[in-house]
Amino acid sequence: MPQSNFPAENMALLTELRGKDYERYLFCLFAPVVTRLDWAALFLLNAELAQIRDQVTEPMLGRIRLQWWREALAKLGTAEQPSHHLLAILAGWRQRGINLAPFEALIAARERDMEAEPFATKADYMAYRRATSHPLAAIAAQLAGQPALLVPFEKIMEDYAAIGLL
Repeated sequence: MPQSNFPAENMALLTELRGKDYERYLFCLFAPVVTRLDWAALFLLNAELAQIRDQVTEPMLGRIRLQWWREALAKLGTAEQPSHHLLAILAGWRQRGINLAPFEALIAARERDMEAEPFATKADYMAYRRATSHPLAAIAAQLAGQPALLVPFEKIMEDYAAIGLL
């Protein structure tokens, strides 16, 4: 099992997650101890991206925030790394060898959130569900050190996304 790089005092992540995504907070409570805080951070990152649409008055402002996350991800581990408690966690994951490309895909998928129009087709809806849930599953499986969990995680997270979109 991988060892989390979060000391006990970072249990504040769970408290923060409880306020932003209660269902995923509950999910984390049932997670193995060594992955609990990693998953809490992952779901917090997702919540940060998902809430952008509700925090801005114009779609362009939301796109600017998403671009900030892209640039911050590119600067991880450099002297120019922006200050944000979740970015420090991402930097730690990168040092542990966690592939963060799925997080980049998640940022790209969240661009759709800035559009006011509903999905034109069921296929568009299904594609969005996959694009916003499969990256979370990929990172969660890596953080757990269990690549075999990828497919079940994808299914669980995609079903959860369907409920959220309803």
